[in-house]
Amino acid sequence: MRDALILAILLLTAACGRQEAKPESGVSESWSLIHLDGQRAGHVHSVRTVKAGEVETSVQSRMKMRRMGQDIVINSNLKQVETVDGKPLRFSSLMEMSAQPTVREGVIENGKLRLTTTSGGNTTVKEMDWDPEWLLSEGTRLMARKKGFAPGTKYKYKSFNADYGAAEEVDVEVVDVETKKVLGEDRKLARVRAKFSIQKGVVSTTWVDDKGEEQITEVAAMGLKILMEACTKEEALKDAGGELPEVFFQTMPRSNLALPRPRDITALTVRLERPEAGFSEWKPPEATQKVLGRDAKSVTLAIAPLASGGPAEDRAIYLKPSPGVQCDDAEIVQAAKEVAGDEKDPARLAGKLAGWVHERIDKKSMDIGAASAKEVFKNRSGDCSEHAVLLAAMLRAAGIPAKVCCGYLYFRGSWGGHAWTSAWVGRWVDYDATLGAGPADAARIKFSETDGEDAGAIMEGMRGAGFMHGGMKIDVLEYAIDGRAVKAAPFAPPAGNRFEAPLLGVSFEKPEGWTFRDAKDLPPFTLAVIGAPEGDGRAVVSYIDLSYDAVKLDTKKAARKLGASSSGELGKLEERETYETDSRFYVRLSPGEVLEVVLKGDEAVARPALAQIKKTMKITR
Repeated sequence: MRDALILAILLLTAACGRQEAKPESGVSESWSLIHLDGQRAGHVHSVRTVKAGEVETSVQSRMKMRRMGQDIVINSNLKQVETVDGKPLRFSSLMEMSAQPTVREGVIENGKLRLTTTSGGNTTVKEMDWDPEWLLSEGTRLMARKKGFAPGTKYKYKSFNADYGAAEEVDVEVVDVETKKVLGEDRKLARVRAKFSIQKGVVSTTWVDDKGEEQITEVAAMGLKILMEACTKEEALKDAGGELPEVFFQTMPRSNLALPRPRDITALTVRLERPEAGFSEWKPPEATQKVLGRDAKSVTLAIAPLASGGPAEDRAIYLKPSPGVQCDDAEIVQAAKEVAGDEKDPARLAGKLAGWVHERIDKKSMDIGAASAKEVFKNRSGDCSEHAVLLAAMLRAAGIPAKVCCGYLYFRGSWGGHAWTSAWVGRWVDYDATLGAGPADAARIKFSETDGEDAGAIMEGMRGAGFMHGGMKIDVLEYAIDGRAVKAAPFAPPAGNRFEAPLLGVSFEKPEGWTFRDAKDLPPFTLAVIGAPEGDGRAVVSYIDLSYDAVKLDTKKAARKLGASSSGELGKLEERETYETDSRFYVRLSPGEVLEVVLKGDEAVARPALAQIKKTMKITR
C-alpha cells in the first residue's frame, strides 16, 4: 500500500507546481525541490506558456526513493491547455511507476469530455459530461487571485483530476500571513490550507505571495512530511548524493502488543488514534469491519466478516474493467476460465484464484511503484498492490465482483501499509493473494476500497488512504483465535522458571537463579528477556512472523534474512528444523513462523540461558 502514498505525492506535486510571475504572453518557468522527511527526493519543473489565446501549463516531476531497501524512480508529466480566461480545452498526463507508463489524454468539446487512457498496453476511451464549474490549472490560479489572500478567506472549487478521471472538490482557507525564507530572502507570504475530496485525509499547506504564486508547499501524508520549496534550476538538477528517503518503515505504526499467529486471527477489535484531529471525516469501509465508537481523533473498529454482507450497493460496478484492473483482457479472461474449470462455488473459486495469483507472481519485488493487472500478468513481478489488482481482474473475469483494498496489515509487532482484494461470494470476503490462497485473516485494518467514484481511476481503492498515518497509535483491544476471544493485557513476567505462550504452543525454562526481565523497551514481538544473575549476559526470545518472500525459504535462508550469519548449522528440535550460529538460534514453528533466540551483551555469560531454553522447550501444536 505504499502506492497510496506515492500516488498522493504525485497528485500533489502536479497540483502544487510553483510558478514565477505570470506574463500576459510568452513563457515563464520555475523549479522546486521535493523533500521527504527532510531528505531530498526529487524536483518539480513548472512551465506556463501563453500563446494565441491559449495558456499551457506543464508540470514535470521526478522522484527517487526507497521501499524496504529497494530503489524506485517515479516520473510524471502533466499538461493542461486552457483559454486565457481559464476555460479548459484539453489535458494530458503521463505517470511512470513501472515498466509501462500510464497515459491519459482528455479533450473537452461541446460540454463533453473524451478521456483516453493507455495503461499496461490497453487503451480505453470514456466519454462523460463536462461540468463548466470544473477547473484546471489556469482557472484555479484565476480563482485564487479573485478571492484574494486575506487571512480568514474561505472558498471551495471543483478541479478535474486526470489521474483519477474524476472531479474533486477542493476546500481552501487562507490561515495567516507569515515570514518565510525563499531563495535566501525573507518574504511575507500567505499561508493557505487546502483539503481534497479524492485524497481524503490529506491536507496541504501552501505559502503564496501577493500575486498568488506558490513558493513553498508542505503536505503530511501517511506520517511523512512532504516539502516542496522554490530553488534554482541548477540546484534542482544537480546530483545531491546521500541516502534516499525510505517511505515504508516511516509509515508503520507500532502495535501495543504482539499478535500470536496473526495469519490465523479471525476477529479483531482495535482503537486507532491519530496524532492530530482528522478522523471525523473518515468513513471506514463497512463490509468486513464495524465502527464501535469514534471522535475527532480516534476510531474503534471491530474487524470480522459480517453476516449481513455489508451495506446495500450496486455490485455491477465491481465487475467492470478499469485502467488498472483490465478484467476484459483476453489473456486474463482465458486464464480465469482455465483456473475456474468446473468450479461453481464462488468462495472456493475465489480461493483458487488467490492461490493462482500468488504462484503466478513468482518475482516478489518492491521495486515497482505500481503496475496494472495486465502488466503484472505478463511480467509476473510485484508486491502487494500488484497481487491485489491482478486478483481483482481475475475475479471480475470469472464473474465475481471484486474490490481493491488498502490499509494496514499486522506484521511483526507493527502495522505496515498493504493492499489486498475483497470478493463478493454471497457476502464480501477478503482475499490476500500476496500471502496465498483462502480467505484473509482479520489482522488488518481497511482504510479504503474501490467505490463507485474511483472505478475509473488508474489505481483503484486508494481514496481513503490519506487517513493512514505513520504516527498513529493502534491499540489491539481484543482478538479471536482458535475459536476463543482473547482480551489484550499488559505483559506480566512469569512467576517461576517456566515461560508459557499457550496460543503459540511454545514453552521453555530459564536457568535457576536467572531472571525474566522487563521487555517494555523492546519490540512487541519480544516474548522474554532472560538475564544472568551477574554480568551483562542475556538471551532475548522473540516470536517472528516471516515476510511473504521468506515463507518459502528454508530455515537457514529465512534466518539469514533476519540477520543470522551463514556460518551456522541446521538441526532438529522435536522434529522441527533449527538453525544455530554462535549468537543466534532459530526454530521453525511453521512455514511462516520462527522462534528466535539472540544472545546479547556478554555472549559467553548468556550462553547457559540458550542451553536451558533448548533443553526445556516444548512445542505443543
